[in-house]
Order: sequence, then structure tokens, then C-alpha cells
Amino acid sequence: MKVIKYKEDLLDVEAEANYLHQKSVSETAPLHTHEFYEIFLVINGRAVHIVNNYVQKLQRGSLVWIRPSDIHCYDFYKTYDFEFINLSFPRKSFKAVRVYFENHETINEITNSSISPLLNISEYDTRELENKINHIAMLIKGGDKNIVKYCFKTFLVDLIYKYYINDYNSINKEQKAPPDWLEKVLLNMQHYDNFSVGLERMIELSNCSQEHLTRECKKYLGLTPTQIINDNRLNYAAYLLKTSDKSVINIYQDAGFNNLSHFYHLFKKAFNCSPKEFIKI
Repeated sequence: MKVIKYKEDLLDVEAEANYLHQKSVSETAPLHTHEFYEIFLVINGRAVHIVNNYVQKLQRGSLVWIRPSDIHCYDFYKTYDFEFINLSFPRKSFKAVRVYFENHETINEITNSSISPLLNISEYDTRELENKINHIAMLIKGGDKNIVKYCFKTFLVDLIYKYYINDYNSINKEQKAPPDWLEKVLLNMQHYDNFSVGLERMIELSNCSQEHLTRECKKYLGLTPTQIINDNRLNYAAYLLKTSDKSVINIYQDAGFNNLSHFYHLFKKAFNCSPKEFIKI
């Protein structure tokens, strides 16, 4: 599938940030990449976000960070459609803000993780963040670029601190964040070369016994290592179903599964439809 590339000069760089409001999957661009950053917030409905060989399920409150060179597009999820608001901004805007967090590991995770960071925030925070983004949009429309620059940078610092530095998901789930070594293993297991191999590779990366790895995964994530691996494999399979002409037989094998009926069972449980139905959505 052809990937469209959007250059940074498409943005009004002097305005610091640009705003977009889209009300349907049908309004969004096909598979593309760009030289600038984006953050988008889903404010209504559901959809599928296809990004970097991975599939993310979106709903109201999904907050996603798109980095330069991420390759992504949106697609329908079952009979649903969705609506989102988006702020795009040049690299210099992010560079100016990240200096405040330069020594924090989370910034490296935001910029270097293989998958676009996705958070599902609370209803209260969704309404609050929607209002803040719409306020930035109003300032952009007003045309005073100096005010936009100041307010957007303040907004971005607050966003990074609240939802990334402050470990939003762990706080709201009343669950401790995984230790650094496990976080690193989880990030590495998102790569095809690792999840396609499976449990043996995860144990190797963790440098601990299978029993200890299982205990830690259950403690911090409520999942077994096998469930984590299968989630990565299923999302890769879903990506191939949406972006390639390969058969289901080839795809389940490419994703690392060795039993077709088990693959069908897990896929239907994860996506509420069969692989063949997923293609048609």
C-alpha cells in the first residue's frame, strides 16, 4: 500500500500549532506519514487506528501522540464511526517544550517507542482536554500568533506532565507502574522480531525465570506473558488484514500463531468479529 508523506511546510509554522476537527473516518487521510507532530483526542464514537504495523482500538477519551515518521491511518470499527480533534505542530515546538523534561525517561518513551503512545483518559479529563484544545483552536482562528505560541507551549507542557510524566494510567487504575526492566521488556516485545518468536524471547529479554516473569506481569498488568505476546500478535494480524492482500492462513502464521482455530478464537474475543469480517469492516 502506498504511503503518502506530508512535509512540515504544509503547516503554518509561524502559528506554532494547527487545528483540525474531523467527524468521520471517511474524512481522514489514507495511510500516511509526516514530518511534524500531532496529538488527537477522540470525542465521539469508535474507530481503528492503524499505526506502525499495529492496530489500536479507539473510543471517546482516546488520546494519541503521533510522532514524525509514524505511518498511520484510520479505519471503521464494525458499524461505528468516530469524531476527533487534532493539534499538529512543527518539530521546533516540541523541541522547545521537551527541554523541561529532558532528564525524564518518559520523553524518550514518547519519542522512541515503536507504537504511538495511546491513553484512554477519564470522562472528566476528556471534557477538560476537549475544552483546552478548542480554546487553542479559537486562538488560532483569532490570528494572534504570539498568543498562540505562548498558550500552546503552556498547554503542551501541562499535557506532557499530566498524562505522561505523572503516569496518568497508573494513578487512575490505582495500580503501581511496572518496574523499569519490565517496561523495557514490554516495549521490546512490541517489535515483530520479538513477539513472533514468543515466550522464549520474552524470558530471554527479561533475564529472569519464567515463573518470576509471570508473577511480575500478573502483578503489574493483570496479564500473563502469553496474553501479552498474543495481544501483540493479534494487533499485527489485524494490521495485515487491513493493509495487505495476504490470506488469513498466511497472516496468522506471519503473526506467530501455529493453530488456526486458536487464532480465530482469540481474534474474535479481541475484536468482536472474525478475521474475514474484520477485513470488510
